[in-house]
Amino acid sequence: MLAGGVRVGEAFYFLAPPKGGKTTFQLAAALGAARRRFGVFMVSYEMRARRVLYRADRSLARATRQDLRADPSLLEPAIRGLQAAGAGELYVWDSVPQQASACGEVARKIDQLRRQGARVDLAVLDYLNIMGSSKSEREKRHELARISREIAALARKEGVAVWSAALVNRQAVDKKTIRKSDIAEAFEVIAVLDGAIAVCADEELRAAKLRRLYATALREEEDEVSCGMYAVDLARMTVTPVADLPQADKEGA
Repeated sequence: MLAGGVRVGEAFYFLAPPKGGKTTFQLAAALGAARRRFGVFMVSYEMRARRVLYRADRSLARATRQDLRADPSLLEPAIRGLQAAGAGELYVWDSVPQQASACGEVARKIDQLRRQGARVDLAVLDYLNIMGSSKSEREKRHELARISREIAALARKEGVAVWSAALVNRQAVDKKTIRKSDIAEAFEVIAVLDGAIAVCADEELRAAKLRRLYATALREEEDEVSCGMYAVDLARMTVTPVADLPQADKEGA
């Protein structure tokens, strides 16, 4: 659907309601890039870096928090597999919510990592609504639009691909299809993006641990189209295309 994925200089968002799976999908994108030997810099404004890394452990081991506490060795085969495949590094850093000039701070951290010899191809910013802009605005909608422009500029200036996320309006929480009009200040925020992928689920889909991805806006490809159904296990922080699930798991879902 993304014609090869997010490219250098491009910015894409996942769109979802609170607790809708934004961080799970962003972590899947980060680990997927690392597996393909890209360097990833992930910034969290919502939780400490250690908590993000714990979630990454769960995703890699495909195990719950309780499973890993009981048997940390469950993680070892996944780490050995990454090392054998020559996976790229995942750097995780936490910052303060609403920190002024958040994108400028990210740019400085990327430059610092690169001076230390690190490779950074992808920046994952979690997430737009709790970041701060370089200039204070009277209204939140203007601040969100400014932050979105600064994220797009960061991608171009630093020569990285960017994945971030944004919240949808409350009226869109239970929709099977989230469109541009369902996003807070959608047109200002989305205007500068290269792509926005909505994570959609009504109550029935959530009960079945399913999410439907929908291309709300794609600059170079057809938008307003479905990107398929995914099984989302929040306990294990895993995202699996339904088409890839064993038949028994499909029937269970």
